[in-house]
Amino acid sequence: MGQNILILDSQPMMAQSIFSVLKEFLKDASLNLCCTLSQVSTIILKCKPNFIILDQALGKPNALKFYESVKLQSLNCKFLIFSVEEDYCTVKNYFKTGADGYLLRSASSLELVEAITAIQNGEIFLDNNLRQSLTCQLITKTEKRKILSKITKRESEILQFVVDEYTTKEIAKLLFITPETVETHRTNLIQKFGVRNTAGLVRESLLRGTLNGFSSQGKS
Repeated sequence: MGQNILILDSQPMMAQSIFSVLKEFLKDASLNLCCTLSQVSTIILKCKPNFIILDQALGKPNALKFYESVKLQSLNCKFLIFSVEEDYCTVKNYFKTGADGYLLRSASSLELVEAITAIQNGEIFLDNNLRQSLTCQLITKTEKRKILSKITKRESEILQFVVDEYTTKEIAKLLFITPETVETHRTNLIQKFGVRNTAGLVRESLLRGTLNGFSSQGKS
């Protein structure tokens, strides 16, 4: 069976650009495009694609659910997700639900063709730049888990107060402990985070997202 490609993109100009690229590089492919959410089902039924390039933004705010609904309408279809999203969980969820490839919208024309070719050959495709980004995110998540496994409940409380700019005496009073105990916990936290001082502790805590649900803006 020849390539019957459907381009689902939220931006008409981008859709037309992809269409032009594929027309040049994949001369034997049958190409169709759609930029309107309400027309997706009709287009799928009409052209019966075996490959879909799906712009994640087309289905927002419930992009993943939209993708799953499109996939149900095209059970034997290969899917390449075309997106600006680089979040690890987002990418993982698309592959978990059966996507065959994930390409960033910053990719070149040759990378787009490379992705389609790889997927058509039965491979799973992941954007090279995205691969590096995901690796960094995974390393950060691993480091976060290691730190969280070492931090005690009391240290977590004190860390929150430190980030909220409370003084040692204020923290001691709020937690009914001595200032010396607060300083001991602060020292332990500095060692566990591998930083030199309280400023480094605050910076690393915020960068790593160590405080779950952190939304504080400091003392009022």
